[in-house]
Amino acid sequence: MSKLQFACFTLVVLFGSSSWMGTNSVWMQLPLLTSTLPEGWSLPSYLAMVVQFACIGPLVYGVLHKCCCSLSSSALIIAALLIAVVCQSGLAVFWSYTAGGYSVLLYAFMFGLALVNATSNVLFMPFMSQFHPSLLHAYFVGMGLSSLVPSLLSLGQGTSNYECVANNGTVQPVFQPPRFSVSIYLGLIAAWTLLATAAFVLLQQRVWSDEQQGEKHECDSCTEEATPLKDGKGTEMKPISGETSGEQPSSSSSPSSSPSPFILLLLTAVVNAQMNGVIPSVHSYAALPYSQRVYHLGLTLSNIVSPIASFLPMFCGVRSLPLLSGLTLLSTLSTAFIVYLGLLSPAHLADSQTAGGILSVLSVVVAAGLHSFLRTTFASSLRDIGRSEHWLFWCGVFIQIGSFLGSAVMFPLINYTSLFQSAPMCQ
Repeated sequence: MSKLQFACFTLVVLFGSSSWMGTNSVWMQLPLLTSTLPEGWSLPSYLAMVVQFACIGPLVYGVLHKCCCSLSSSALIIAALLIAVVCQSGLAVFWSYTAGGYSVLLYAFMFGLALVNATSNVLFMPFMSQFHPSLLHAYFVGMGLSSLVPSLLSLGQGTSNYECVANNGTVQPVFQPPRFSVSIYLGLIAAWTLLATAAFVLLQQRVWSDEQQGEKHECDSCTEEATPLKDGKGTEMKPISGETSGEQPSSSSSPSSSPSPFILLLLTAVVNAQMNGVIPSVHSYAALPYSQRVYHLGLTLSNIVSPIASFLPMFCGVRSLPLLSGLTLLSTLSTAFIVYLGLLSPAHLADSQTAGGILSVLSVVVAAGLHSFLRTTFASSLRDIGRSEHWLFWCGVFIQIGSFLGSAVMFPLINYTSLFQSAPMCQ
């Protein structure tokens, strides 16, 4: 791979990392936020609903996209990334402001970030259809980095550990301070988002430059020889450009060898309902009864696994519908186990803090890996069908539909029933 090819791949990864960086960065601070802000353990469910209310962004863009085809996606992407930088910077300063017992500015800036992140599913992904298929995988690796980078920063920050200390006949938690504050953490994420914005500008500048010279831009073919994508039978996949090729479609895109796009979209919604709706809402109840360390370790490891799992389809793509359905079922069982642990709270699984803590971490890591692998595989399969921008747009729509339904189901169950109960920190 030449320097130009590597640069192109790197720019796409950096661009992809901006997709959900803002939302994930706040999620990685939940161990600190839940112990500081007035909402306590119910904060994740409130934030999950704020994120899903931001689905108005993809809806508005979808209407404009269909009615005003002259919209410049490049200009919209740059505007969205700049909004993310502003919201992330605002969070770094005002995250702790509360009014009436609610973290109103946290919700406001989180909504702005989520608006950009949610719209990225229907704006950023279709934009990638003009490039070689391998760069769609690079984009999903970047999406994985949007959770990995906050995770690594949180490791450097230190977990929100505490000791139970007796005080006037009661046992109360005494927290150990992190190595650096929430504000510094969020400020670093804002700087990364600015870097991702610059990466997109450079990427688009190269495309514009090559198109003005009448050449096929480097990023459309740069990885074709270096990392050829193969379908399940080992056949090299052809690059897909904006114009229809005169060649016959490869076996990977034929109806007989690829699952129906409608089934893929349905499975996409199911996976993302669990990934972005159910697990974020209930994970605190499934992990915090065992310890703050278990909660933080589960968040960190699952976010580290995500980009690795997103990278795997480049080398071991799956196109078999029974196998994809089986993996989806396995991911659903992992999610169901996490929900079961949450329902047990404040009790421990089998009355064992050690066994329950280990299984809590393992289940959320397995679920994260399966969900990330399946999300990338479904999008890649839809990309290969043909009319790639069309199907990637609908892939983003169904990601949001699934995420919204997952959060909409969990929010009332957590906040308006007694099914999920918080455990005292020192029990």
